[in-house]
Amino acid sequence: MATDSQAQPPAPTPDTSPARIHLLGGLPPFNDACDFTLLICVEAPPFLTLQCVDKKLAWTLVNPFLIVENYAPHFSEADWQAVGLAPQDKPLVLAIVNLREGVQRATINLIGPLLINPATGRGKQVVIENASAYSPRHRLLQD
Repeated sequence: MATDSQAQPPAPTPDTSPARIHLLGGLPPFNDACDFTLLICVEAPPFLTLQCVDKKLAWTLVNPFLIVENYAPHFSEADWQAVGLAPQDKPLVLAIVNLREGVQRATINLIGPLLINPATGRGKQVVIENASAYSPRHRLLQD
């Protein structure tokens, strides 16, 4: 049974976001980087920074529901359970922003979002079940 995030999860705020996030299996290729802090970029909303606690690594993130109006990822039941979510829970879903080619050509990964339990901070990067409907390089700024 696939778990569909039908309603848009809330945007992270200092009051609703876990201070620490533990990503099961890390973020490829940094599989041993598992413990992070989530920093809200107050001066650059809606961006967040996922900063590794014990390595000099950081990623820029964004709530994909704020970027793609009809984003409707389907998560596997196994992924949902791995982060400790119950069927009625609202996850925190965040997409990694790729700024390698600059802000004007920035992309977000819609097929491999981070699925996070906001109550515990436990999360993982997953490949959504309906990945064929989305792109791993969705343009952040549309022409």
